[in-house]
Amino acid sequence: MSVPAARPDAKQEIARLVEEYRLVSELLASLQAQYSVVEDTLEELAVALDGVRVLKSEGGGEKFVHIGAGIFVRGQFAVREVLVPIGARYYAFFDLETAEGVLRARIDEYTKIKAALEDNMKRLSERAAQLRQALEGSGVVIR
Repeated sequence: MSVPAARPDAKQEIARLVEEYRLVSELLASLQAQYSVVEDTLEELAVALDGVRVLKSEGGGEKFVHIGAGIFVRGQFAVREVLVPIGARYYAFFDLETAEGVLRARIDEYTKIKAALEDNMKRLSERAAQLRQALEGSGVVIR
């Protein structure tokens, strides 16, 4: 960024705005990374929930169950319990109904987190635009 010649007060204000713009940009990048992780987690939870629902479905016969990375396993399953992550790298066995409830609760939790991240990213983007406009109005070139 190049700063044109200005009065000492104006220089301090421009320096303050430049620093705030830098911090807002870093925060925005951090939130975007967190948002990506939350989206990936929601996708994994949805796949797991679909798998539990397939295992719960009545009707016998062969079923295809997604086991991750686009891989499905075909077979006849007599499953009554599944191993579910409960946090902090701990797992617990749950019956299929409870596992479905746990997964739905986690999906709800991550959906709220995603919405909060979206709101915060919107606010930071708006502030960054305000700062950019103020800096460009002062003759500062932002790259």
